[in-house]
Amino acid sequence: MRRLAFATCAVLAFGSIACSPNAPPTSTTSGSTGGNSCSGGSLLCNGVCTNTASDNQNCGGCGSACTGGKTCQNGSCQLVCATGQTACGSACTNTATDTANCGKCGTACTSGQVCSSGHCGSSCPTGQTQCGTACTNTANDPANCGSCGHGCADGGACLNSTCQAGGCPGGSTMCAGSCTDTQSDNLNCGSCGHACTGSELCSKGACVCPSGGTLCGGSCTNTNTDPANCGS
Repeated sequence: MRRLAFATCAVLAFGSIACSPNAPPTSTTSGSTGGNSCSGGSLLCNGVCTNTASDNQNCGGCGSACTGGKTCQNGSCQLVCATGQTACGSACTNTATDTANCGKCGTACTSGQVCSSGHCGSSCPTGQTQCGTACTNTANDPANCGSCGHGCADGGACLNSTCQAGGCPGGSTMCAGSCTDTQSDNLNCGSCGHACTGSELCSKGACVCPSGGTLCGGSCTNTNTDPANCGS
């Protein structure tokens, strides 16, 4: 056996690979399930090596799934909001008009004030109407179309203060009561309700990885530096 080991090492030496009969095994990271092991810092979850930094079903650890519209970002479940909205606590809001989060999360306007363009004030600017505690443009607000409290039925759009069934301007699409560009909306990519996951972005109606990234096992990674997906 010692002769065989020496001969094997001698052959590998021609390939510039160091070898020793007592060489330590390649370093790996074991997952939550015994038996096999995974490389590159990934974990073995239910028999599959996964990147817990971006896997929505195993976020931060095996079995820790993201729910409520949240996606896995750097090992923690985070709320992904539509364009123009900000995640404040467990909800998405428009900090330009939200009196409880005016300008930024946690900044509340005092009683009687309205939030307009992210600033608390006593009245709405020219061209906007105060509906409740928010300033809005009743010419295009489907919840206050033409006047406060006049909502468009059946998901209709508000155009020039008039409700129009299914009519969104500029080629946009009505999704959950709001007109959106399904070519770039991460929550409605290509169609309503089709959300991009992990670190993917919506580009031209398709979920893609950021520049330099490659989709591997449902997560975006850099194959130039990721030891678990090196080169491909």
